[in-house]
Amino acid sequence: MKTVLVVSLKGGTGKSSTSVFLATYLSQLGRDTILVDADVDSPNLADMLKIDKEIRIEPNRIEVVHLDNLDFFSFGLVTKDKAVSMRGDSYVQMLLDVLQFAEWRVNLKNAIMIIDCPAGASDLFRGVLKAYYQTIVGAVVVTIPSSWRDLKRILSILKYYNVPVLGVINNMAYFKCEHGSVYKFFGDGKTQEICREFNVPFLGDIPLSPDIFEIIQAGVPVIPEEVEPIMHEVVARIDESKPVGSSILDRIMKRVSDSFKKNIVKVVTKTIIKLNKSVNLKKLTDSGFGGNVIEFIVHSGGDIVTQVYLKLTDGKLIVLKEPKAVNLTIMTDVDTLFRLAKDELDLETAYLMGEIEILGSTGTTRALSFLQEMWRHMKDEILEVAKDEVA
Repeated sequence: MKTVLVVSLKGGTGKSSTSVFLATYLSQLGRDTILVDADVDSPNLADMLKIDKEIRIEPNRIEVVHLDNLDFFSFGLVTKDKAVSMRGDSYVQMLLDVLQFAEWRVNLKNAIMIIDCPAGASDLFRGVLKAYYQTIVGAVVVTIPSSWRDLKRILSILKYYNVPVLGVINNMAYFKCEHGSVYKFFGDGKTQEICREFNVPFLGDIPLSPDIFEIIQAGVPVIPEEVEPIMHEVVARIDESKPVGSSILDRIMKRVSDSFKKNIVKVVTKTIIKLNKSVNLKKLTDSGFGGNVIEFIVHSGGDIVTQVYLKLTDGKLIVLKEPKAVNLTIMTDVDTLFRLAKDELDLETAYLMGEIEILGSTGTTRALSFLQEMWRHMKDEILEVAKDEVA
C-alpha cells in the first residue's frame, strides 16, 4: 500500500476538495483506492461525497463506506455532531485501528490511501505520521496565492519530518470571467518561487471557478477539466515513489540506548552542580524568575526517566524534594536531548516543533532563557556519556 498525505497549514485552501478529486481520479482509473478523512475537529469529506451514514465501531470491526473502487472512512461519520477533543496518543491508536480493523473491500496490498490531513502541523498531524509512517510516499501540498508564508512553513515542516513533497497545488489562483478577463483575487503570490526555493514540484494552478464549486456542491464524482491534468501528474508521481518508511518516524521518535537513558539522571545532576559553580544565575533571579519552583521532566516512551524540582534563590539553583507548589513545568524526552546534543535541533526549534513543552505562569521566554543557560552545560555532559551514539 502507498499512502499520500494531502496537507495545508491552515483551512480554507481547498485541501479537502483536492483529496476528493485525487481519490475519485484514482478510482476512475480502476485503481484500488482508500480515502480517509483524518480530521476529527472539522471533518467535511462525507458532506462533499453526499454520504449520510453513521459508521459503527465495534471490537475488531470498523465499518467503511464502499464506492466504486473506493473505500471511504471519516471520523465525522463516527462522531456525527458530537464534540470531540482527542489526545494525540488516542488519535494515533484510532488511526491504527482504522487501518487494521476496517472492513476494506479493496486490495490493501495494491491500494493507494489518500489521507485528508487535519490542517496545521500539531499533535494530530504528527499522529498521522506515526500511524502510517511505513507506507507514506509523500505529501501533496494545497495552498492559495495569498498564503505564501504558510506555504513556506508547511514545506519546512515536511522537510523537518523527512516527508517527500509530491508537489504543490496553487488553488483559487485566478478567476476567468465569461468575457475572458482574468482576475487574481488573492494576488499573484509567490507559489512557484517558493517551490523553486525548496526544490519541490509545482503542479499547477486551479482557478476559482463556479463550475468546480457546483461539482463539489453536487457531490458528483466528476473531475473538472482544469483539475484533471494536475491529478494525472500527481498519480504519475505516486507511481514513481516508494514509501520512505522509518526515516519519518526517526524524526519524530529517535531511539537511543538504555544505557544512555540511565545516564540522563547523572547528566541532570552534574549540570545542576556546574550551573551553581560557573554560571551567574543572579541575572535570571533578578529578571523575575527567582523564587519559582521549576519542575524538569525527562521522559521516554511515556515513562519518566528523571523528574527534578528546582528553585532559583539568591543566585543559586536548589534541588527540592517535595515542593508544595510548582510554578513552571519543562518537559522533554530523552530522544530530543540526544538530537539537541547532535546539533540536529536547537532549543527554539525543539520548542516550536512541540518537542519541548513548557507549562506554567512564569512565562515561556524566561523558561527558554533558563534552558539556554542549563543547556550549555548539559550538552557537554550528554556528549560525554553518549560518545558512541553521537559518533
